[in-house]
Amino acid sequence: MAPRRILFPTDLTKNSERTAALTRDIATKLGAHVEVLHVLESVTSIDSALYNLDTIGADFDAQRRLACEQKVSGWVESLWNAEDPTVEFSVITGVPHEVIVRRASEADHDWIIVGTHGRTGLARTILGSVAEKVIRRADRPVLTVAYQDEVTFPFRRILVPVDVAMESHFEIDVALDLARELDAELEFLHVWRDPEEFGVRMWEYLPGVSKEEFYASADESITRSLSALIAPHVEPTDRYAVSVRRGNTSEQIRHVTAEQSCDLIVLSAHRRSKIGTALFGSVSDRVVRTSKVPVLIVREP
Repeated sequence: MAPRRILFPTDLTKNSERTAALTRDIATKLGAHVEVLHVLESVTSIDSALYNLDTIGADFDAQRRLACEQKVSGWVESLWNAEDPTVEFSVITGVPHEVIVRRASEADHDWIIVGTHGRTGLARTILGSVAEKVIRRADRPVLTVAYQDEVTFPFRRILVPVDVAMESHFEIDVALDLARELDAELEFLHVWRDPEEFGVRMWEYLPGVSKEEFYASADESITRSLSALIAPHVEPTDRYAVSVRRGNTSEQIRHVTAEQSCDLIVLSAHRRSKIGTALFGSVSDRVVRTSKVPVLIVREP
């Protein structure tokens, strides 16, 4: 399940060059083909007040597209070997997030790699409307890279948050396949909410059980469940560890990422709406917005 075809949408800004370099390195390491995509917004979708739409005509659109294609070609050649047959570029007119999601499906890309806008003074990532809409609507893995991310490649330690209560765990196989390709270690993590946060002291309902004994028993039980969940997926040569934490899920994911020096998070977005559109869950949303390392959002195919 490691990617063999990657779609990399870009706005051609200086900030996106870092994401482009990571995309190039991933493709080189994994032997993947890359399509560099630039979406040329139609004049009407930019700001009709700036143009006299009745007099622009087709010539203007053609000239604008040609100029854009030349710029994209030069941008790609500055980052890739001009003779590299594994990279191509395309310019498509339309609404950016719609074009990106549609193109990924039409060309059967395995991953989409998108850059986000960086962090504010409050250490929160501003995703940007295009990146966020792509993450919400794409039906395939999306790797998000903030322009200020601490990017290390090849990835050496991958964090995989796992919710043992879910029936499907596609993220486990995605992370394992990627780790095998990169010879990386895995850290499987489950975070459970402390019932005391909600005013419930479970140990008071268990005669002879202290608070410390309750937490130790719960951690041990969840660790066994997590290990049993992972066991059918792993091979003897896989290098991995399991850990269980209590507290806020997104906060614990960030803490473990830092403590274990993880350089990639593989995170599942499970929920879907009634019309089949993947929803960007609250945990996924917070992790992507605040993570200091790239995050790979995966969904059941």
